[in-house]
Amino acid sequence: MRQDKGQEKIEKSADVKDGYNVGLSLLRAFMCFSVILCHFWGNFDTGWRGWLSFFKGYAVPVFMLMSFFLTEKTLMSYDKKKIRKRLERLLIPFVLWPLVYWLVYNIVDLCKSGYGLGCSITDLLWQLFMGHSPKLNVLMWYQFDLIILSLLLAAIIYVFRKNYIHILCACMMAAWLLQYSGWNKLFFGGLRFEMTYPLGRLAEMFPYAACGFLMAHFGICKKLEKYQGGGIYNCSFVYLHS
Repeated sequence: MRQDKGQEKIEKSADVKDGYNVGLSLLRAFMCFSVILCHFWGNFDTGWRGWLSFFKGYAVPVFMLMSFFLTEKTLMSYDKKKIRKRLERLLIPFVLWPLVYWLVYNIVDLCKSGYGLGCSITDLLWQLFMGHSPKLNVLMWYQFDLIILSLLLAAIIYVFRKNYIHILCACMMAAWLLQYSGWNKLFFGGLRFEMTYPLGRLAEMFPYAACGFLMAHFGICKKLEKYQGGGIYNCSFVYLHS
């Protein structure tokens, strides 16, 4: 019996290792580094470090695509508890961190008034509402868009159970139309700072979210693993001609 239990543990651990995607983990780590470069290393476009400037614009699209690639099973489960847990994981930091920022900034401002870190209740409310207050944390627009898009995809999949693929593709085309026609900027460009970026970037992020979901849904990565050489050649060809 002990040998059987030991064998079961070994098999389970082997399954976990086999299901672990090392490539995605490495990509996520490198994209985290790219995000840091975007915000804290302003002069890396020249010299031997210039190659890093090529990747800095891919961090947000990669993370958005990867988020929905990894949550495809949750969205397709039609399980309200799983979807609720996913939303809770997104909402808790979205609400908690602004409160932490607001408290810390105001405490520091009381102790060191010359720093000018004081934030009003209005700043906090805008941060909690849109994730994009200039005095707290403008970077959480991404979390706002991730929550909205998660709700949108979950609703599309739940309502259009037989035709959700067609609806997702139609929404992707509508998002591209909004961007390239200039309507997206026309609709959201004139709004106040706290609203223009979180709302305006929904159309920009939706295609990445839908593509990530569809890639997982149709098992694109698993299919490409069988034709690694061809996949590398095709990706290189598309990049060189883009």
